[in-house]
Amino acid sequence: MTDLRSPILATLAYYDILDVPLTIHMGISWMPGQPSKYCRPSELDDVLNDFPHLKVVAYHMAYPFTDELNTMCVKYGNLYIGLSFTLGF
Repeated sequence: MTDLRSPILATLAYYDILDVPLTIHMGISWMPGQPSKYCRPSELDDVLNDFPHLKVVAYHMAYPFTDELNTMCVKYGNLYIGLSFTLGF
């Protein structure tokens, strides 16, 4: 069971109750100084397991991890793909 004493997990539980979707950046960060450490779709596994009714939208098609995101969308019916993407700066 999720420890709801964590402010982040408590917020996710609140979103779940109110049926508010969580939108989150996925994929490589192209900006210097912004790490991409937690931007792989597989990083969402725990959240999607702990909150099976929480709608999660992964932005930017999780590029370049698009195949991983597509596979996870098959696994989790509450995970959606955000099609926004920036070409050129």
